[in-house]
Amino acid sequence: MAIAQERPVDGKRAPPPVKGKAAAPPPVKPSGGTAGAGAAAGNRSEKRETGNRSGANARVAAVDRADDRKAIVAQVTEFRRAYNARESRPIAELFAADGLLFDQTAASLSGRDAITAALGERFREEPEAHMEIEVESIRFIGENTAVQQGHIVLVPAPGKRPVHDR
Repeated sequence: MAIAQERPVDGKRAPPPVKGKAAAPPPVKPSGGTAGAGAAAGNRSEKRETGNRSGANARVAAVDRADDRKAIVAQVTEFRRAYNARESRPIAELFAADGLLFDQTAASLSGRDAITAALGERFREEPEAHMEIEVESIRFIGENTAVQQGHIVLVPAPGKRPVHDR
């Protein structure tokens, strides 16, 4: 599955979503009043990165992002927990109101209601399915944007062949 979404950041619209394969759920909900696509923006020091970056990336803070990483992993964990409990609405709540969820065929679901409905249907079709998620990397590509990559193993039912996805 891949996630792309826009989320208001400090009263402004976030930049257009980055689309791509990802095993993770979406951005972290606001922590301390601010959040963005993929990372909580709240608890960071203010060191600035130097190096050969240009444009917006040159302004990205190179800071201790441990709290942001923990928040992202917590959302991945909640996504897996809710999926394995067949709870579609809590999964949809991990997304911004206009969030996008892409399946293995690159079909997209737009918005929490569509995500809830599609996952509810999937849970009815595959009542014994369960999911494992491994977070392989988290890259911060902006002050309020992170790309989480990982691996999903979806087992449709006991004895059936698992489906692997990135």
